[in-house]
Amino acid sequence: MSEEIKLEEIKIKVSICNTCKGWVSSAKWHKLNKKERTAFYREASKYELDVKTLTFEEAKRFSTPICECD
Repeated sequence: MSEEIKLEEIKIKVSICNTCKGWVSSAKWHKLNKKERTAFYREASKYELDVKTLTFEEAKRFSTPICECD
């Protein structure tokens, strides 16, 4: 069973395109296992994406458009 997590403890990782500064992917960090976290960083590294860590409140206000690069 999953344990309760406080809203202020929720961290959301967002990968951002370096070219257009658009949003590429995001993940609720506390929901990912080690393999999934590694895959997230591997993708960010492969495509040279910036990774930002947001709180739950910051994520609600996050208004970066989706990446439109090929």
